[in-house]
Amino acid sequence: GGSERMVFGGVIRDSVGRWLGGFASLETGGDPFGYIKEGLSFCWNFGYKQVVCKSDCISAIFVIERTIWERNLVH
Repeated sequence: GGSERMVFGGVIRDSVGRWLGGFASLETGGDPFGYIKEGLSFCWNFGYKQVVCKSDCISAIFVIERTIWERNLVH
């Protein structure tokens, strides 16, 4: 009915690739940054403090990469 749907999820693996956990959800509307934050919070809450985050949301990747680049340029 005209509502945008967004699917997000994640897989948590250890340093050798063994599956440790995961999550998935289907939401109506939403903010891709909020979902990335939710995934990182999920990891943090389970004690995973050093993570690699990957996304297929090109707009989120662009903003994050640009922010990192601008910070490095300023500092």
